[in-house]
Amino acid sequence: MLEEADFAIYLKQCFEARDAAKLKVSAPDNCPLLESETTRMQAENLLLEAMAELPNLAAIGGAWLTLEARKRAIDLTLNMMAPFCADADVIIKRLMAA
Repeated sequence: MLEEADFAIYLKQCFEARDAAKLKVSAPDNCPLLESETTRMQAENLLLEAMAELPNLAAIGGAWLTLEARKRAIDLTLNMMAPFCADADVIIKRLMAA
C-alpha cells in the first residue's frame, strides 16, 4: 500500500499527465480511462438492447450472457450493421440527395 503522502503525489502526477494530454473528464477527480470504458459499456448495452427487439435476437439482450458471449454478440451486431454505415460526409450527401 502507498503511504498517504505517496498516494497524493501519485494522484497529482496522474492528474498533471491527464491535463497535459488534454483528456476530458466529467469531474476533476475522474480517471479518463475509467470514464471511457464506462461510456463504451453503456453504448454496448444500448446496442444489445436495441438489437434484442428484432425477431429471433431477443437472447442477445439478456443480462445472463457470459463475457465471451456478450463480446461475440457485440461483434455480430456490429458486423451486421457495418454495411449500412458510412462516414458523416457520405451520410449527409445521401440525405441531401433524398
